Amino acid sequence: MMFAGKTGADAKNDGSGLRIVPIDDDLLEEVVHFLHAHMHPTWPIDAWRDTFRYPWRPDRSNYGYALCHLGRVVGVQGVCYSFQRLNGRAEKYCNLHSWCVHPDYRPESLRLLLASLRQRDCTFTTLTASKATVPIMERFGFRALDAHTVLLPNPLIAFGAWAVRVSAARKDLLAHVDEEHRQLLADLGPMRRARAILATRDDAWCLCISIKEKRKSLPVTRVVYVSDQVLFAAWLGAFARSFLRLDRSLLTTCPARYLPRRSLLCPRLAEPRPAFFKSTRLSAEQVTCLYSELTR
Repeated sequence: MMFAGKTGADAKNDGSGLRIVPIDDDLLEEVVHFLHAHMHPTWPIDAWRDTFRYPWRPDRSNYGYALCHLGRVVGVQGVCYSFQRLNGRAEKYCNLHSWCVHPDYRPESLRLLLASLRQRDCTFTTLTASKATVPIMERFGFRALDAHTVLLPNPLIAFGAWAVRVSAARKDLLAHVDEEHRQLLADLGPMRRARAILATRDDAWCLCISIKEKRKSLPVTRVVYVSDQVLFAAWLGAFARSFLRLDRSLLTTCPARYLPRRSLLCPRLAEPRPAFFKSTRLSAEQVTCLYSELTR
């Protein structure tokens, strides 16, 4: 598949034929096939395509950057852009994902990363960093969002909050949440990877967004967002029952900041694969994992 994208981004003048270019609609199909072949072959092509074609920014300037050699994609740095409201102000986010370079071109990897980091007035996040990329992120000024995670043994904590009702039905979610979270759910659209569940009791409610993943071959639910930390902690038993039923997961991982109070049954551990952020304006407590590849 020949390169058909824009070619004016960043050329090396050494005759190598290497260029870094923005990923546009013309180039996207070659990009997703490259990632399917070289990064995650078990992930369907449609899932890769959905990751890049996120619905909340139809006016995006690009999907990230590609390293091309003689018109062929040999490296990718995917990007999700979003504007999120914080303290009455729209904050621009640039979330980095799907960083993959063909082994023959690994020396160009940092150049590809820097193409995204040159953008100004952004809060940068990278939420699915591998262990190998952790020191690189730290070198470029990224800080861990959550250095610690809380491990929830779902069967052991699923015996509380019996009066709390939990539902994953979209009509129930939209009927109970406030306008801000109704807009959030509309922005995210249908999520292939993540699941939103709502716990309610009388007029109180708590929205939780989680994903199912594997750690050491074990199915694990990973909490990526909660709307109310106090209610989430109080209703943990109801959420644990839901994770057991929907995900068949015996364990849940949750950022420590979402559970400031926890049972002795729920140990606090160092997070081996932390999410990272880089911002001149925001603290870790103000950054979420929303509007990213995790919620596609």
